[in-house]
Amino acid sequence: MTVVLDWRLAPAHWAAIEGAVPKLPGTKVDDRRCLEAMLWRLALQKRWNDIPSPPFPSAFACWSRHARWERLGAVEAIWAAFLAPLAPAKRAAWQAQVAAHGFAPHKARRDPDWRRRARPALRLPEIFRVRGD
Repeated sequence: MTVVLDWRLAPAHWAAIEGAVPKLPGTKVDDRRCLEAMLWRLALQKRWNDIPSPPFPSAFACWSRHARWERLGAVEAIWAAFLAPLAPAKRAAWQAQVAAHGFAPHKARRDPDWRRRARPALRLPEIFRVRGD
């Protein structure tokens, strides 16, 4: 059975995630639209530059928002809040997608072997791993 990964967030799903999203000063782009663009990118295994604008914000805005969330250590909390209301099959499919594609293709372009040589601090956090790894 194939599970379709839907990147569009229902209002109730966004309400559950919104508390984990840090409020960044000076940002003009909607956090929800940026997160949906990141999920679109992840679901379709696309590069940051492939994010279509419209309907999403610019690829640079989405990438920089992700980088800022990563620096603040909020990505894991956002991801946990995103996965929490999902059915087990969809949760497993999203986790497998992250394990296969990851959230850092910019590193892969500079260094194709970055995952193999990554220091323990740079490996995927436990929450992004598929059970059994």
